[in-house]
Amino acid sequence: MNVKKILMWALIVYYLFTNTDGAAGFVSNVLNALKSAAKSLATFVSHV
Repeated sequence: MNVKKILMWALIVYYLFTNTDGAAGFVSNVLNALKSAAKSLATFVSHV
C-alpha cells in the first residue's frame, strides 16, 4: 500500500477520534447527501 494513502487514512482516523463533534457532523452530512441522492434517483426512475 502506498505510504501517502496510509498517512491519509491515519489522519482521517485520528481526526474522527479526536474531534467527535466534527466527525458526527461529517457523518450526518454524508448520510443526508446519500439520502438526497437516493431520493432524487427514485424520483427520476419513477418519471421515466
